[in-house]
Amino acid sequence: TSTGVLTTQALTINSGATISDSNLGTVNTTNLSLGSSFGNINLTNPITALGSVSLSATGQVTAVGVINTNSLTALSSTRNIAIASTTALHASVNAATSIAVTGTAPAGTLVLDATNAGSFLQITTTATDLLMAGNVASAGNTALNIAGSLTNNGSITSSGGNVQVTTGGSFTSNAAVTATAGGLTVLSGSNLTNNNSWTAGSGDITAITTGGTITFAPGSAAIASNNVILSASNDVSLGAVAGAAVEISGGQSTTTSFAVMPVGSITQNGKITISGDNVRLYDFVNITTHGGATTAGTGDLAIQANGNVEIGQSNTLTAYGGDVIINASGNITS
Repeated sequence: TSTGVLTTQALTINSGATISDSNLGTVNTTNLSLGSSFGNINLTNPITALGSVSLSATGQVTAVGVINTNSLTALSSTRNIAIASTTALHASVNAATSIAVTGTAPAGTLVLDATNAGSFLQITTTATDLLMAGNVASAGNTALNIAGSLTNNGSITSSGGNVQVTTGGSFTSNAAVTATAGGLTVLSGSNLTNNNSWTAGSGDITAITTGGTITFAPGSAAIASNNVILSASNDVSLGAVAGAAVEISGGQSTTTSFAVMPVGSITQNGKITISGDNVRLYDFVNITTHGGATTAGTGDLAIQANGNVEIGQSNTLTAYGGDVIINASGNITS
C-alpha cells in the first residue's frame, strides 16, 4: 500500500484483490503493469508511464484520470473496460462485456490491434487518426468516432447490433465491415473508399460523405437486407451493390465531370434511383430491379441528372414490374 508518490523506471503490481488509487497512490514510471487476479482495477488519478501501461483484471478495468503513455493494453476477463482518456498511440483492448476507450493524444495516429468486446464497443479519438492493424469485433453495437481519418486493415464485425463509423477525415476500408444482425452507417468528412465488402444482415447500408467522393473499387461490394443509400458531395463510383432498394446521389462535382459513375452490377428487389450532376454508366454495367409487381413505382429504375446522362457500351438496364426512367436537363447519349 502506498499513499504517496511512486517514481521508478518500471513498476509491476500483482494482487489477488482490487487495485485502486486509494491503495496505490500516484505513479510516475516508464512502464507500468497492474494485474488483479480476482478483483477490479479502478483508477481515478492521472497515470504517467510514457513507455507502456498494462491493465489486466478478472473484473472491470476503469480509469477516470488521463493515462499518459505511448502503448496501452487492457484486459477484463469477466467484465467491462472504460478508459476515459489516454494519450496512447498504440492500443489493444479486450473485454468480456463492453469496451469504451477515448484517445486524447493531440496529434498522430492511434494504432489499434485486435480488439474484442462481449457486448458493445466504442472507440473515440478527439484529434488523431485511427489505423486498425487487427480485427475489431463486438457482440453488440460497434461505434468508431474518429476525429481524423480511419483506415481499417482489420475487419470490423458486429454479430448482434449495428456498426456506425464517423470520421472527420477520410475512411479507407481495406477489410470487411459486417453488421450480421443490424445496419451499417458510415458518415465521413472526406473521401470514402471501400476496397472490400460491406454487409448489413438486418438493416440499411448508409454511407454519406460531406466533403469528398465515394469510391467502391472493382471487386468490392455493399450488400444489405434492406436499403443501400450512398450520398457524396462529389463523385460516386461503384462496384457491386445489392439491397431491397438503392439510392445513389452525387453532389455538385467540381473536380471531375461526372458526379455518379456506377461501374459494376446493381441488382435488388426494390426501386433503384441514381442521381447527380451528370451520370455515366461505364461499359458492361448491368442494372436490374425485380420489384414493382404489386405496387406501382416500387420497381422503377430511375436515372436523374442535372446535366448529362452517358450510357456506355453493352449495358443492360432492366426493371421487372416497373419502368426504366431517364431524365436529364442536358444530353442523353448511348
